[in-house]
This record gives sequence, structure tokens and C-alpha cells, in this order.
Amino acid sequence: MYLLMTCKFLKKCKQLSQRYKIDLICCGFHCKDEELRSQRLVRVGLFQQKLPLPLTNPVRTVKLAMYSLASDAIKVAARGGVKIFCLQQAWSRLI
Repeated sequence: MYLLMTCKFLKKCKQLSQRYKIDLICCGFHCKDEELRSQRLVRVGLFQQKLPLPLTNPVRTVKLAMYSLASDAIKVAARGGVKIFCLQQAWSRLI
């Protein structure tokens, strides 16, 4: 069983997330030692989509706003050194 730990954000990530109005949570865990390779840090980003606009707006407008929000989240993750970024499987709903 792995124990989750809280991590600190890079200052530049915190600033960028505030500018884009994105909430950040940072957690980590230690893995077991391996025989053939040394320990390494792999940063993973998980994106929980939210509706950036009310659904009373045209579908196309909401869809573009969702894409923009996801793009902003990817920028924040990249700034923090994330190597694996996971998106929800909700993208086909508004296409």
C-alpha cells in the first residue's frame, strides 16, 4: 500500500494556475526500490473538466471554452514538469 504525501508547487505553477483560475492539488508517493535502475521522479497530471460557461450558451461556445480550459491546464502542467497528462474521457459529448 502506498501512502500519499502532499507536495509543494513551484511558484511559477501557482502563479499561472491563479491566472487561469485552475485549482491545483499536488500529491506524491514513494515506490519500492528496483534492482536495475535508480529511483526517479515522474510527474503525472490529472485533469478534472468543469463547465467554464453555463449551458445556456451555444454548444459551440461551451465546447471552445472547455478546450481553452484544458489547454490552460496543460500549460500549467508543462510548466511544472509533468510528463504524463491525463484528460477525462468526456470530449466526445459536445463534438
